[in-house]
Amino acid sequence: MKRKRITITLKDDVIKQTDQLIDNLKIRSRSQAIEYLLSKTLSNIRLNTALILAGGTKPSMDQIARGTQRCMLLIKGKPILQHIIEKLASFNISHFIIYVDYLGDQIMNYFGDGSLFGVNMEYIIGQEPRGTIYPLLLARKKINDTFLLIYGDTISSLDINDFLDFHHQNQYLATVAL
Repeated sequence: MKRKRITITLKDDVIKQTDQLIDNLKIRSRSQAIEYLLSKTLSNIRLNTALILAGGTKPSMDQIARGTQRCMLLIKGKPILQHIIEKLASFNISHFIIYVDYLGDQIMNYFGDGSLFGVNMEYIIGQEPRGTIYPLLLARKKINDTFLLIYGDTISSLDINDFLDFHHQNQYLATVAL
């Protein structure tokens, strides 16, 4: 990739914040940190929709869950699913399609249309737990662009922007983070 040298003047506090991005792995210099920030800001790659799988049962969790859908178990006073939605919203994902089946009414009653959380939510209601592919088949008419598929009971530190950049740079049909 061809680059050109430029000179910029920045405030001290901006330089300090930029320097905090230097991890000596992916970003090794101030110049790379600034390029990283600019590419994130100017990128036209956008992700607006997340399909969250919030159904199913897990017999090994029955003792802990006791009649509560797993994604509605509380961590620091909020359901796991709320933590996930808030994190994804921080990456400007604003449209959520939530697949529910077992105890799905708990999820729909708590989140409603998503407006209290600053997002838009719609639900796909399954009759019984049927794995991962089934919700994808039901959602395919509602999704017509790049989307994120995530489990509703899994909290991750994944940087969605980095993940999406990797996906688009490699022009994959699908990208999976484990």
